Amino acid sequence: MKKQLLSALTVTFLFLTVAFMSFDFTSAPPPHRFSQDLPVVKDRNGNDLQVKYVRKNAHLDKKNMAILEAAMKKMKEMNCTEPASWYMQAAIHGAPYKPNMFCNEADYKKAVNEAWHNCTHDVDPLGLTKDGARTHFYTWHKLYLNHFEDMVREVTGEKDFVLPYWEYDNPKYQTLPPPLASPGSSLYEQYRSKNMNDGKPIDNAYYKINHTYGSKTHLQHFTTPDTALRCFDFHHMTRSLEHLPHNIMHVYMGTDPTNSDADSISGYDYLKDQYGQDSIAKSNDGYGYMYQNYSPMDPVFWVHHANIDRMYEQWMIKKIDTELTNGGRPTREEFLNNPWIYNFFEPGKRTLTRYEDLKKVFDIAYGVQTYAYDMYINDGTYNKEYEDKVRKAIQDGTWHEGLYLTREYAISEQSKDIPAGRAADPRFTFKIIQPPMLRADPSVKATRFIVKADVEFAKVPRGVFSLLIKPTGSRDEPRLAGVMTFFGTGHNHGSTDANAHIHDLNANLHEVQFEFDVTDKIQLDNFSGDVEFEVIPSNAADGIIIDKLQLVKKEWRER
Repeated sequence: MKKQLLSALTVTFLFLTVAFMSFDFTSAPPPHRFSQDLPVVKDRNGNDLQVKYVRKNAHLDKKNMAILEAAMKKMKEMNCTEPASWYMQAAIHGAPYKPNMFCNEADYKKAVNEAWHNCTHDVDPLGLTKDGARTHFYTWHKLYLNHFEDMVREVTGEKDFVLPYWEYDNPKYQTLPPPLASPGSSLYEQYRSKNMNDGKPIDNAYYKINHTYGSKTHLQHFTTPDTALRCFDFHHMTRSLEHLPHNIMHVYMGTDPTNSDADSISGYDYLKDQYGQDSIAKSNDGYGYMYQNYSPMDPVFWVHHANIDRMYEQWMIKKIDTELTNGGRPTREEFLNNPWIYNFFEPGKRTLTRYEDLKKVFDIAYGVQTYAYDMYINDGTYNKEYEDKVRKAIQDGTWHEGLYLTREYAISEQSKDIPAGRAADPRFTFKIIQPPMLRADPSVKATRFIVKADVEFAKVPRGVFSLLIKPTGSRDEPRLAGVMTFFGTGHNHGSTDANAHIHDLNANLHEVQFEFDVTDKIQLDNFSGDVEFEVIPSNAADGIIIDKLQLVKKEWRER
């Protein structure tokens, strides 16, 4: 009996050893291990900065784009079991759920490990919550970029490498940065938007997003973060940024709007055959790498996400003096109460780091950084004074805890199924009755009005849905309350069950909640009457069901 037990334990041990490749697990190391070897970076006034790396525009930064190209060539030549490989680095975000031409059955069994499928675009199989995904979207991707940068430095030996950003929100840079569009480059990917690979600029009219400023209505370019940058607090900002432009760019790059056949791309059959994504293919018919959970397999992912990170940094720098928003971050309490998994490979020999202490993750992500963006150093908004403010806030505790508590309560809501984009009228009308004027509460330091939309769907919707707001009977044009997109809601993180999501068990539908800050859209503080909301689908949109639309009032109070 003892021999049988010993034998079973031995087999189990050997299996685990093979499955995890004998990875060394370490605690979280300091970010950017090579930064101490670099020259001092100065702000516009000539003062020394703590940052050691400066990320630059991918169209102008030929040096770092060449390093990235050299790194990707080496990474693609590596076996999929290697932590630095192109396949393994993408698998951290998400991976195909079965062996394929890039990772055969034997290697796939060796390669799969707990670092895979950790992106925040959907609920993790381990039971992490939607609130966790929302709280950690920006932070997780930030650390993902940082670790990829370090891996490129290790692979190439270029210790001063900095990941460039693709500034597609600037009309001057809306073509793919070379060599991403060069067929002979390791950064080129056949299975992405054909018009982008052909050197054409982004077609900003492809997704129609209705927007109004004052009395003038126009179509907002889906590459611009205007709506997100106007948000008041961290949660609404990062959720807005995730939808516009983050999600839309993923969808746009993973489809081919020049093809009249329902957004299909020429590589669809290839992806289906080689990756075996039958369950995903049935719901995401015709999409390429950038639309899948393994989107980092397209190298454009890295410069796209560097730009998303830059947009957030722009907003955060402006929020440093606003106590009510805690400087543009979640509080550490919120961060810890909504956990997520942070497992990344470090440069060196097969080292997988478990970031088990989320306090360290918070400090790494929201402390004084080792990198900054060239445009904010150049315009003077990122400077020594900014770094000193962050450092002081960390020391006195306000950076971690925040100075204010929030409370919210419903003003009005409707619960009924309205198929947006179909025959039914996709409009909601809320009657708002202001309570009698009460004595001012000095503990309330700020008030915002938030719209929450619960959306259901059976199939992952394509396209973009604009939520417009206006007072009924007003002569003013409706204004954009927010944008709803659905990239990531079809990511099942390696599960073979295409319906492995939070969903309505009775109707067998997926369900996603959106939140939009509408305080600056119309003046609700002194408003009584009807407010109308309307859902407008883009020209490429499928149908969705608005299960519930709710208007809430949110207050910031002193602790």
